[in-house]
Amino acid sequence: MSNPYRIAHLSDLHFSKVEFNFKQFFNKRWIGNLNYLLRRQKDFNYSILSSLPILLQKEKVDLVLLSGDLSCTASHAEFALASHFINLLKQSGLQVVLVPGNHDSYTKNAYKKKRFYEFFPSKYDSSFDLKEHNVALKHLSEKWWLLLLDTTLATPLLCCHGRFSEKAEKHLKEALLSLPPDANVILANHFPIDCKKLRPALQRRSVLFNLFKEHPNIRLYLHGHNHRHTILDLRKENLPITSDAGSASHQTHGTWTLMECKENHCSFQPFHWNMEKESWISCPTLTSFNW
Repeated sequence: MSNPYRIAHLSDLHFSKVEFNFKQFFNKRWIGNLNYLLRRQKDFNYSILSSLPILLQKEKVDLVLLSGDLSCTASHAEFALASHFINLLKQSGLQVVLVPGNHDSYTKNAYKKKRFYEFFPSKYDSSFDLKEHNVALKHLSEKWWLLLLDTTLATPLLCCHGRFSEKAEKHLKEALLSLPPDANVILANHFPIDCKKLRPALQRRSVLFNLFKEHPNIRLYLHGHNHRHTILDLRKENLPITSDAGSASHQTHGTWTLMECKENHCSFQPFHWNMEKESWISCPTLTSFNW
């Protein structure tokens, strides 16, 4: 591969628009609105996203990946705010792909109507459709493919997990088998696969772990959800290298990751928001992996 492929991985933007109507008390939305007013309103600053389109152009990014939680409560107004930001990225000539997070299926109604896909695409380079199959596929470069996985569901009060459903399992297997045998695969999902938590964020993750063992060409697993930037090499556990982009709109520890993929190599360069300089600062040290 002559030129490296550059991906900007962003997550957990959490655009919010508080609603004060009585209907919210018949679903989970009142919890999300209360959480925003008491906590997230102080933590998040959406204006720090405004410089990203120009910065990503400057960094010669080929693709922007957003791994879920574009909204707080999956309302039309919040998705409209997120869509405006996505359009700014696209107007700057950037390709954008997305998967939903638990906040994007926050209520039963939003999940049932698949409201996320009223605003954002569900298909890319194949017949696989995130809305219908929970899986989508995008060809990035000669050796690299991106698999998008929707594991969201409407959860009860105070719950925020996802589920690797039987339907998603079936179609993910089909998508993996459709790829060339020498393909390097990036799997993007909102939920982490951290093995150490007693209450995992992703149900049926053991089934997904078996797929990782069967398909070691899944090199990278990109996710969000935790709002903490991490890069873990889990290959000794027969799992991929995993990376959490953190939250790109958090004003005190906002982060995102610039990735560069070559045929048998990948590097990660974190960017963080510096409140004093009011700008995005790149980490001088690259984290690199070979296989």
